[in-house]
Amino acid sequence: DGPGEGERRSPPPPAPPPQYSRKQLLREEIESPFRKVRQTIAAYSLFSAGVGAFITGTRALACATGAKCLQPLDETLPNLGINLAVMAAAAGSLWWDRRSQQSKLQRIAKGGRLAALQLAAATRRAAEEGAPGNNIAVSELRSSRRMIIVAGGEEVYREALSTAEVSAE
Repeated sequence: DGPGEGERRSPPPPAPPPQYSRKQLLREEIESPFRKVRQTIAAYSLFSAGVGAFITGTRALACATGAKCLQPLDETLPNLGINLAVMAAAAGSLWWDRRSQQSKLQRIAKGGRLAALQLAAATRRAAEEGAPGNNIAVSELRSSRRMIIVAGGEEVYREALSTAEVSAE
């Protein structure tokens, strides 16, 4: 059921942005407490420099086309350059901060998904008897137990368990 001759498929709709829980957003804000202040200052700087660049740009354009110069061109052009540089720096700061925020939110969300994983908590007796252990979420082990994740056969498991017991003593 592909497209016929001359027909084109429309591109798939863009993926919706990931939804983060209120707790994840607050945790990110705790990790970067001055982000909102930096973003506010950068946004106002971008706006202010934009207005300044517009004014100095129109002045420079007026001087270049032969209209009466309200300010000498050798003063107007450096001002225009400064305003453009501030706009670039503020936009860069906003972009960098947003990228950093998304990276932290993704890391926090990944940690939340890992904490929700269910593990089969094996005890020495359950391993010896071949009985399955109880399922438990990783988040339940954070403060009360030392968690060991072992990938391998029974021999690797027994060795890791005995090493962990020796280390715990």
